Amino acid sequence: MNDRALLDNAIAFFENLELPTVILNEEFELIWLSDYAAKIYPQFTLKNGFSSVFMPERAAAVKAILLQNKRYAFTSELLPTTNITCTLTPIMKHGEFLFVIASLSQAPKVSPYDNEDVSMAIASFSKNIREPLFYTFSALATISHRFESNEDYTSLSYVNAVYRNCYAILRTVTHLSDYLKDINGLQSFNPRAMVFPSFVRDLYTAAESATRGVGIPLYLNVEDAPHFVVSFDEDRLSMAILNILLNSFLYTKEGNEITMTLKRVGNSAVLVISDKGVGIAQENLSKVFNSLYSADFGNEPLHRIGLGLTLARSIVMQHGGTITIESEEHVGTNVTIRLPVVEDAETPDCFCTAPTGYLKNRFSPIFVELAELSSSLTV
Repeated sequence: MNDRALLDNAIAFFENLELPTVILNEEFELIWLSDYAAKIYPQFTLKNGFSSVFMPERAAAVKAILLQNKRYAFTSELLPTTNITCTLTPIMKHGEFLFVIASLSQAPKVSPYDNEDVSMAIASFSKNIREPLFYTFSALATISHRFESNEDYTSLSYVNAVYRNCYAILRTVTHLSDYLKDINGLQSFNPRAMVFPSFVRDLYTAAESATRGVGIPLYLNVEDAPHFVVSFDEDRLSMAILNILLNSFLYTKEGNEITMTLKRVGNSAVLVISDKGVGIAQENLSKVFNSLYSADFGNEPLHRIGLGLTLARSIVMQHGGTITIESEEHVGTNVTIRLPVVEDAETPDCFCTAPTGYLKNRFSPIFVELAELSSSLTV
């Protein structure tokens, strides 16, 4: 039997089974995906979708095991509420790979603690930090109004500094709460079908207005992306995108500029956030999605809490999408998000938040994620 016939027989065997199955080549690139797998794991239909879940940095070690004609099983914990176990079976001929069959199974994440106890602990933790912050915000608003009425702008600048630091604390507690929900399988997810270019334009408009005083230009480029629909949780996806934008603003250098580029490629909505900032050292590039990993401008660790990109990846994958980063130190960084388009949706379920909606709500993702950058959000 020739190589093509072996592959065709494998596809014929698995295509009608209710078993999520993927067939890969020797470089672990997708050859074939069962309809059942595509339904459960839509990110696998996107470019690099399979490798983004199953961590390509271990590919060489896995390949060495498969070349011994042995199966290899491992678990990916990257999805927010689900662990996926993947069993790789090599199909070989004369000691060489023909292809690899990946059989998948999933199980809900199980916390070592009672879920109700964990939920109560997270809620208590969040409440005991948020409530004092909200009282502080109310007091600051009153004080700001008085200083502004008296044209005491020096004192007002001090109040704004307190504002920005309060928002930094709020951002930290929000990230920690969401991270704890993710790793315990408790994260809520409320996707709705919406026109994706409209969402990106509105979020860009609010972010550009909020950061105008920073001195780093933010641009939007929509490439041949007319009306198309994506199913997404607006608050969660806004947080992911704004986290990426915050990094582009923080890790900056002279001449930095940031561009959001949106296009549709096949069945994917592709959003690229590019900057001309300090970039990421190659030895750190594989760590950027790790929880609690952060680096300063010299790429030294422990600069910030280190959950922004962890949450961004979790959020994107919760949407059945992928997120990848390319970077060159001293040159800049490109972050690419791919999300599946809802092919049969002619009209959206609802409309996105208008830019003014983001800016009027002082606890919207725009404020929580970006307020530490600019006094224009805190005056």
